Amino acid sequence: MLNNWLKPLTANALSSYKNAKENSLAKHLYNSAKKSEQIDQQVALIFSCEQADQIRNSFSEFEFKGSGINVIDLGDIRNKDFSFPIPLLKELIENNSIPFIIADSIEYSISLSKTLESLYKGFQFSIATDQIRKIIDFEDLLKLENLKAISGIAFQKHFSNPNYLKIPRWNESSSLSLGQIRDDFRELEPALRNINAFSFDISCIRHSDFSSSNQNPCGLFAEEACQLFNYLGMAEQIKGIHLHGFGKADHLPNSNVKLLATMIWYFLDGLAKRKHDLDNQQDLIQYLVPLNDKDEALSFWKSPSSNRWWVEVPNPVSDKKDFIPCTENEYKLACKDVISDRLFNIFNSA
Repeated sequence: MLNNWLKPLTANALSSYKNAKENSLAKHLYNSAKKSEQIDQQVALIFSCEQADQIRNSFSEFEFKGSGINVIDLGDIRNKDFSFPIPLLKELIENNSIPFIIADSIEYSISLSKTLESLYKGFQFSIATDQIRKIIDFEDLLKLENLKAISGIAFQKHFSNPNYLKIPRWNESSSLSLGQIRDDFRELEPALRNINAFSFDISCIRHSDFSSSNQNPCGLFAEEACQLFNYLGMAEQIKGIHLHGFGKADHLPNSNVKLLATMIWYFLDGLAKRKHDLDNQQDLIQYLVPLNDKDEALSFWKSPSSNRWWVEVPNPVSDKKDFIPCTENEYKLACKDVISDRLFNIFNSA
């Protein structure tokens, strides 16, 4: 059935996986490829790029012992029509598998979003890119009725006209510019925690760390990009990922290929560290912070297992309260009668 959408792995890719050392990611992918039940793996890698086998060859270098994560390489998309893989993506997500698309065209982010549009009443989309204006070109994305919010990560303000931040359903509280990330990288984790669809444009990595056609000297460091994907793996709400923007050349420099493969590995590592804190709310520790000159108090919650934080926010639709991801620093600021700009925006929109 999968062959309707995907070309099987090439002989070169299978040989690379088969001959890899034991306990490597490549060997895990080889063993997964031999299973008949392919659709229910936790992560499904899907390629549509000239450098697919190059990236696959890098997986042999990565240890993958005892991760507890099932990941499979499903092969390459058969058709260049960007709507073509939507039925496949839908079936994967319905079977609790996370499609991880490695395809250079940004249009596959639209394919992923349209898939979620057909499955969920409200979903959140986030893109890591150097220039927010690229979202304006996503006319099909902006028209989706079930799109709840759009956020941007690692964008550079000197490329971003303030008018671009007036994008419909723009979620400022989950958006972080490159400068904001540099101020405190830990702010990135709660910004990603409730994302459903994530699009990563390689252009947000500085040229010296990824020597693509992007000549931008500013951007994320390679290590920051890997940590971002680690946070993304820990995010329980993520339904699909698209990695793109690395160029159409038949062959990429080895350092570029290794970084792409490393980012994928760090996502899997993050997935293995998931705690599902909100599934066991009785284990969370509550911290009440009185508001200055008011009888009310803010309710912060901390997970002792993951050390992640949330703040309660009133739900405008029901009597219950929502748990909004936050940082320990935002809790400490609240203890000093200081509400962060991000939480201020969240409470004002509640």
